[in-house]
Amino acid sequence: MNPTTPSPASRVLGAIGLVLFSAIGGTCGDNGAGTCPGGAARTGQSACPGETIALDSLGATASRSPTLGCGGPSVVPYCGSFFGAEAVYSVTPKVSGTLHVKVAQPGATLLAYQADQCGKTAKTAVCKHDANDIYLAATAGKPHAIVLQGAAGDDYDVSFTLEPPACGNGLVEAGEACDTGKANAPESGCVQCKIEKPADDMSGLTDECSKTAVPLVSGKPQSVTSFTSSDYHDDVQACGSTAGGIDRVFAFTPLDGGPMKVSVTAPFDAVLAVFVDCPSLGQLDGLLRCADDTTSGAESVSFTAVKNQPYYLVVDGYGPASYGPFTLTVSLN
Repeated sequence: MNPTTPSPASRVLGAIGLVLFSAIGGTCGDNGAGTCPGGAARTGQSACPGETIALDSLGATASRSPTLGCGGPSVVPYCGSFFGAEAVYSVTPKVSGTLHVKVAQPGATLLAYQADQCGKTAKTAVCKHDANDIYLAATAGKPHAIVLQGAAGDDYDVSFTLEPPACGNGLVEAGEACDTGKANAPESGCVQCKIEKPADDMSGLTDECSKTAVPLVSGKPQSVTSFTSSDYHDDVQACGSTAGGIDRVFAFTPLDGGPMKVSVTAPFDAVLAVFVDCPSLGQLDGLLRCADDTTSGAESVSFTAVKNQPYYLVVDGYGPASYGPFTLTVSLN
């Protein structure tokens, strides 16, 4: 095989933006020319502070088309990427705004440091592997270091645009209470970048104690899909949860006695508790069962229910950042 021709393994790695280096100079990708043994082919700077780019106003854009060299990265990679090659840019806006960095080719890693912090591990603002774009808040007159990392020897097309704040870019900006990366995310309680509490669902529930309990019939499970948000209060500090964990309270009354199972699934670290009295703030009075066994968000408890006894089910978060959508299922056998 010609030493300048990438091996099949290198082609695979190049496709996903990863590269391994040998002691004699490295392996090249095949997205572009792929002619860089010893690091011969390179455009763009690969060390801090990087190539200077100025953006004069909102709407201003700049583009670059670097070919990455084979000498290995000088800025340590983060967010799950392996050592590849990189190009570093120092973008300074004349007015504050949202910096949108976009790369045309798949498989790249985009990393941005906080203003004036190029190369400092603890000062990473955002890092995404195998992503096409990132957004970050950009301050007027401050240099913002952007690192494009990918397969050595490959060509990339990257653009830098200074945009006004906009709902749906994943940044919580002025006038916004939340931003999930899309304008409407009702499943997470974020609508038009405002926190929206859900309407009362099956039990007239709120983040406080329910006033009306849902009847539970044997053999007919009840299920509710809802969410907690950062606008909720920490009304109950259940087992394992720390102060500030966001919670919701549900009330059910079994019309028959027998085995009762309660389970919750969520993408955050959930805590599940069952009370026989309406729990007060921070109190565990009347606690019957509580589960905080995993960090995956899946918890369940079982107990023998008493006929016509109301039970208060609390979906809690382990800490202040533990909130989001969940599904609660209750069954009586």
